[in-house]
Parts: sequence; structure tokens; C-alpha cells
Amino acid sequence: MGAIEGAGVLKRTLSFLAPALISLALLGAALWLASPVAAQWPMDCVALNDIVETHLGNHGNVGIYQRVFGDQAEESCQSDHRDDVRGVFGWAFDQAEQSTGPSPTDLAWPTDCVALNDIVENHLGNHGNVGIYQRTFGDQAEGACRNDHREDVRGVFSWAFGAATASASGPSLAVHELVKQSQAAVRYIRTSDGGCGSAFVVTADGYVVTNSHVLDGARRVVVGTHDGREQQATVVAEDSDADLALLKLPGDGHPFLAFGSSAGLELGEDLVILGYPLCLETLTVTRGILSARHTDWLQTDATANPGNSGGPGLNLQGGVIGVTTAKLGGGAVEGVEGANFLIDGDRTRRTVDEWITHHRAGSLPEIFSTRPSVSAGWTHTCRIRADGSVSCWGSNVHGETVPPPGRFRSVSAGAYHTCGVRTDDTIACWGENTYGESAPPAGAFQTVSTGTTHTCGLRANGTIACWGRLSADVNKPPTGTFTALSSGSDNNCAIRTDGTLACWGENESGQATPPSGTFQSVSSGGYHSCAIRTDRSLVCWGSNAYGAVAAPGGAFGSVSAGFHHTCGLRTGGAAVCWGADGSHRPFSAGQADPPITTFQSISSGLIHTCGMRADSSIVCWGSNDKGQSTPPD
Repeated sequence: MGAIEGAGVLKRTLSFLAPALISLALLGAALWLASPVAAQWPMDCVALNDIVETHLGNHGNVGIYQRVFGDQAEESCQSDHRDDVRGVFGWAFDQAEQSTGPSPTDLAWPTDCVALNDIVENHLGNHGNVGIYQRTFGDQAEGACRNDHREDVRGVFSWAFGAATASASGPSLAVHELVKQSQAAVRYIRTSDGGCGSAFVVTADGYVVTNSHVLDGARRVVVGTHDGREQQATVVAEDSDADLALLKLPGDGHPFLAFGSSAGLELGEDLVILGYPLCLETLTVTRGILSARHTDWLQTDATANPGNSGGPGLNLQGGVIGVTTAKLGGGAVEGVEGANFLIDGDRTRRTVDEWITHHRAGSLPEIFSTRPSVSAGWTHTCRIRADGSVSCWGSNVHGETVPPPGRFRSVSAGAYHTCGVRTDDTIACWGENTYGESAPPAGAFQTVSTGTTHTCGLRANGTIACWGRLSADVNKPPTGTFTALSSGSDNNCAIRTDGTLACWGENESGQATPPSGTFQSVSSGGYHSCAIRTDRSLVCWGSNAYGAVAAPGGAFGSVSAGFHHTCGLRTGGAAVCWGADGSHRPFSAGQADPPITTFQSISSGLIHTCGMRADSSIVCWGSNDKGQSTPPD
């Protein structure tokens, strides 16, 4: 294609290349053709280029990339023509014009679908079909044309838009080839409270799909690649009922996956699950079959473990046909083995397309859902229900168990007051306000954390604000930006954006003197704090009078420091507690003796602990003298 004959030849042929490529991309574009010719199109650039050169009569250029570049022929061809294709076919990838090379005006070819279709129809000799979209659909002609040809164009030209997989349909790939071309678009997720899961990119400008339950109410998360590169992502939309969430990464040119057709998947057909199980940052691949089809779910025997949630299920053409969400078996349900579930891919695509369209237009309605959660205070407990409302139980001396109406994303129970972040990002507090601990400042917040007589919140811009009791500098947070925050009795700790810890407030037991290193979650308690390092190991510091900092070894997914005890969740969801046991009275009531079950979250209070199971049911243990361990139905 002239790359060997100099840049001038390439520039001269671009104007001829464009309509020829268009002819290929839209061949068979007539509205009533029975079967698209796209099924016979070659998927690689060099084959398309050879057809174009033949069509143009440049027979000497046929095979030029193969002869000159050998094994690098495809890469060189795509590099030469990426800008041209991005400029014309952006609509098929939900992108604006992307070309940084010659503009469509310079190349003298249109970027709208109906004009392209008319060129193709005329080229094919179907003169009666020229203008057929305009005559049939009027003002809706362009939308109808694009709707007809979107999948064909996405299948052929995805390489120009950073797609990780060339097509959602077409010939089957060997699994190792499918993984090779898909892995860059599959990501791991870490939330500020130690949660983890999987996700996948669906557009070149960085929209990412995962499960709602992976986020657990977080609004900003870390998204990482198989080769260790990480970025902060913002939560755009979330629906806990559908268990879907949409994130947005900064920048453009992200590798992404195309959706396939889950409706076209046959029972017994092979599929592949990609993800990052067990909170490890290592991509894993499992293969299985479609075992059953339910209303909004696909059932498979492909292995999925905790941490796979939010990752893609792919057909062997590389198209997304589902989102991993749940597993039965292995003890979760007695007698059930090998039953793993995916959210139906067609359903997911409809939801995600609507979210992306609204978000790009700046008209996304309030569709944030709060993941149910639980928070244990001194002698009361609060939870967020599936509908976003808050309910509390236990001691109500100062009104700490009487929440205001409305929908909340997160809640934090303190000594005698409670605070929560509403779905509009503002904070509401209720209960004791002697020191102003229940009088939050205005503004948008990501999270809030309550202490004994003070409260701190992580603002939307990453800075920290504290209010309430003023002694010991407990309400004087350091400057800078942070990703996570936790308030203890009279101290606080937070994680900076570089992963290091900063603590402030009372430090008589060393609870405000954190260790060095990088961390992904932190929790401050009575006179001690604990944090999970980026390698999933746990470290605690401060008072060990009750054994609260004697953390066990092994990997942890989350941790919660109570007054004189600590509880954590292993990466599989099992609870482990240590500290104020039977030998440490009067602060002992069984709060460090968790039941044998698995949890999605855990919270340690004064002398009790509560955990939330995967089905959102709550189990509490320890003191119940004020009813704090008896959740309502």
C-alpha cells in the first residue's frame, strides 16, 4: 500500500482506500438483503488492503505488507490505517470522530452512514436502493442505517478502536488465542474498604462493567490490568437489583471487549470465564459449557471463585455473553456443585448502552443504588437496606437509632451518633451532638466515618474534613488527597493516593503511628488500628492490652477494628476475630467468636460484631444488653 514507496504514496492512496474499505465494510448494505456478506469478510487488515489494492488496480501493491514486514505485516497495516478508520466509523463504536490524520474533508468521503450506504449501493449497481434509508425513514434515516450496520462494522474494524477482541461473532478461536486478545480489557478491582473483584472495559474511552456487589457502595475504585498498571475509576451508575455497575476510566484508547449475542448461545456450547479470583492480581481462565438458561441468567459449569464477580463470560469468538455474578456449590448450597451464574449478556448490553448514552449526554438520572451494608457502633447497629433506606436497632439514648428518611449509599455507627452518605453525596447525621459531631459540613462526600465524639468524611475531591470534639488534634486531618478513611475512638487513619498511611489524633498507645508501606484498606478502633497491605497481609498497631493487635497471618479481604477486638474477612469470606476473649473482661462478651459461615462485609463495635451474608441477611454476636445484636427482620 505504498508504505515502502514512501509516505507520499500512502497519502495519495488514502482517498481511494476509503471508499474501497467502505465498500467492503458495507457490502450487502441494502436494507432487505437476506444475509450479510459480512460473514465472508476477512477480519485482518492485510487481507482487506490486498482487496482494496486489487480494486484500485494497484496490482504491484498486493501483498506489499507481507513481503516487507513479514510477521509484522498486520501490525504495520493497522498502524497505517487506524486514524482513517477511526475518523469514519466512530459511530459504530459509540465514539466521536477519532481521526488525527487527514480529515474526512481532505479525503473527500462522508462520515454519515446513509451517504456511505448510497456509495456502496451505487458501486454494486443497486441504483434503486440509493437513498432508500432517506425515503423510508425520513429524519430517522441515519439512526436506522447505523443500527443495521453497527455490528458488521464493529466486527471488521474493531482493531482501529483499541478493541481487545476483533469480533463478537465469526470463527471460533483457540482458547489461548482468545485470552491473548482479550486479557488487556479484563481488569481487577480494589475498593477503599478492601473489597475486590473483576471487571471489563466496553468502550475505547474507558467505560467499565462490573457487579454492583463488588463495589459495596464505593464511589471511587482502583482498576488494574494483568501487567500491573492501575488507574482510579469513578462509579457512573449502579443497579443493585440487576447487580450491575458502570465505571469510567480517564483517557482514551483503552482495549475493550465487544458484546456477543447471549441469545444465540446454544445449550452445551463452550464458553470461557476470565477474572481475578480470591483477590489476587493474577488473571485466571476457566472453560465450561452453557448448562442452562434462566430468565435473566446463564448457568455454566465453568469454575468461578470469589473475586471472579464482575468479570466477563465469553463465547469462543471473543464476544461477551455474560457477567460473572454468583456461585452455588462448594458448601454454599448443600448438594449443589458446579453451578455458576452469569448475568445475561444481552440484558447487560441494553442496560450499559442506556447508561453510557445518558452519561455522555450529561443526562444520567439518579440510578445509583446502595449495596446493603451493616455498621456496628458502641451499643447500637445500623444497616442500609436494598432500597437505600437506613434502619437501626439497639440503644437510643440520643436518637442514634432514628435515621432520617431518604436513600443512603453508606452508614457509620459511632458511640452515640450515626452518620450516612446520601445518594446525592451529602452527609446526614443523627443522635448526640454535644460537640457538633452530628453537624456535618456541606458539600459532596465519598464516605463518612464516626468516632466517639467526632466524625470525619472523605470529600469527593479526595480531601478530608472532620468535625466535633477538638481535643488532641483529632479533627485536624493532614493535607493532601486520600482514597480511604477510618475514625476510631479519638484517632483517625487514612490512605493517601500513593497507598501510604497517615494517622492523627490521640496517640498514647501508638494508634496514630502507622507502619510504613502501601495499603489498600484501614480501620481504626478503640486504641488500635489495623490495615491490609497491597499484598493482602494484615498489620495492626497500638494497644495490645486485650490482644487486639495480635493479628493472624494469611491473606485478608477486609478488616474492622472494634474497641478492644478486631475481626477480618479472609479472601473467601470466612470471619476471623481476635482480642477481647474470655480472659479479657470486662470487655468480653463473645464478640471475637464469629459463627462458621461466610460474609460479604463485617463490622466490629464496642462489645459486639455484625456480619452481612451474601444474601444481605445479618448475623451479630457478642453483647446484646441493648438489643444491638438482634437485627430486625
